[in-house]
Amino acid sequence: MKAYVTRFNPLIFPRPIFLARAIRDLEIYMLGKNAISIKQIFHGEDRTGRVKSLIDLLRERDPFKFIEPCYRQNKWYDGLSLFLETKYVNFFRRLPTKNIILMNLIGAIGAKLANKNIVIDMMDYWHCDKMYATFNAIDYYALRNAKCIVVWSKAIYAFLRRYLRHQCIRYIPFGLDLTLSDPKKVSTKYFFEKYKNINSYIIIGYSGGGEWYHGVDKLIKAYSILEKKRRDTYLVLQTWGHAKRIEMLIRHYGLKRAVVLPPAPIFNDPLRMAFLKAANILVLTASKMPGVYLAERTTMYWYMGTGNAIVAEDTPGVRGVLQHLRTAYIVPFNDVKKLAYALDLLIDDSNLSHQLGQNARSELEEKYRWDGLLGEKARRFFREIFTD
Repeated sequence: MKAYVTRFNPLIFPRPIFLARAIRDLEIYMLGKNAISIKQIFHGEDRTGRVKSLIDLLRERDPFKFIEPCYRQNKWYDGLSLFLETKYVNFFRRLPTKNIILMNLIGAIGAKLANKNIVIDMMDYWHCDKMYATFNAIDYYALRNAKCIVVWSKAIYAFLRRYLRHQCIRYIPFGLDLTLSDPKKVSTKYFFEKYKNINSYIIIGYSGGGEWYHGVDKLIKAYSILEKKRRDTYLVLQTWGHAKRIEMLIRHYGLKRAVVLPPAPIFNDPLRMAFLKAANILVLTASKMPGVYLAERTTMYWYMGTGNAIVAEDTPGVRGVLQHLRTAYIVPFNDVKKLAYALDLLIDDSNLSHQLGQNARSELEEKYRWDGLLGEKARRFFREIFTD
């Protein structure tokens, strides 16, 4: 048996679900909680306001922040982090297996103290909110002492191979399980029933994070250029809890044809799937923040699954999967005018747009299906790494 341990809601971050469907003896656990079924509703760890306030106070007064100013992903400095990691030791000891797959690095020290075999499934390359590549000291120790590290990006794989010499590192991308949710096969009816006024427009779509470091600001600026030229387009954006910020940007640029959808409560939410299918062109933006710049964004695979055209900024993460004029139209990084030009070009050239979308879908089906080649790769790897 193998245990996948995560502190993130798998209905929003479905990697554990994809893995559990590919690996039959894998059970999913929420970090610090009891075993749960993938059919149940997942909830994050509960905290009372009093406990949260105490943790915030301890974090601010943690003397280790003067020694190691690079905090961990949960914003804990090393002193508090080491103390709170010990609360996970009993949780890991209660798990009925020594073989643990852990999403990201929080909990890794607790698992190590419980004498578990740990594979880090590195959803996020955490770099302490810095604009350069770095690691927190505890995270570095956890990476060095893991049985293996699984990364979701070829660019991050190449970086870690240099940074963590002689450590086991494997590349297993996010991919999609098309038997769980296939964005190409859903109907767009649900989306257009809710947004009837958009039906006659060419839809420019964006799904993903709404902070500046996700690059969405550049799309809004590029669309402001496109909107002045064409009246047949509509910008539709869906982000994870950043609607007010996006709406403020829309007002700032004076966009007339733009709408922000409510965040999806689950990864295969019907409205989200219908929106992705309805979008004529889907846009993937980025920033120089290492965790974004080097990432193969999970959104990219959903885009590929639709069979619709993709316009993407040129980053090492994007280049790991997409190819210019084959599976996407790739524009120079940080060039808003070229981004607007690419959107205009694909609207006018429907043949190119169609071909790019179909090629991306074929690439997904061939290489990135959990119910296909990707699932077989994962099964083989975890069988070998956890062989007693």
